[in-house]
Amino acid sequence: MLNPGLSSRYAKALVDLAVQTDRLEKVHQDALLLRSLLRRNPDIGALLDNPVVPAQKKDAIFREILEGKTDEITLKFCLLLISKGRETFLPQIMDALIVQYRRIRNISLVSLTTAVAVDQAILGEIITKVSEALSGREIEMESKVDPSLIGGFVLETGDRILDASIRNELHEIKMQFLDNSYIQKIR
Repeated sequence: MLNPGLSSRYAKALVDLAVQTDRLEKVHQDALLLRSLLRRNPDIGALLDNPVVPAQKKDAIFREILEGKTDEITLKFCLLLISKGRETFLPQIMDALIVQYRRIRNISLVSLTTAVAVDQAILGEIITKVSEALSGREIEMESKVDPSLIGGFVLETGDRILDASIRNELHEIKMQFLDNSYIQKIR
């Protein structure tokens, strides 16, 4: 069940505490770790969502998984969620925390989708060009491969999309042929 308001409030509370205690970077790294852990291990997500498993068991499992690997604030936050019955929102809260961290640090998330994997040198050049276009903002690049693009790339940042893919060009040509204004339409 999605609840962006709840997730955002919990994430803000954790971010505010991390800023006050000068642990924002560590808490951000913990959020990335937790998000990765939850995505790679669906069994942990199933455990969080299972109302039959008692809170004490979930608490013990999370202590075992996170103790010594995350900051004390992050561990206590996760245990608080479990004790309040809000553990099912942990993945959403971590996503919201990462978004808030990017906002605080003025980092833009850029998604690059290509038909084939991109060489690291070319990726570095793309990051530099995009950073210049975004007035020198720091860039966090997410690179994906989608063979259906045929060639070219799709670059997304915020609410802007630059689609320079062959698939898009072919689609535009098809639309031009379908909407040929030089041929009268027969009724």
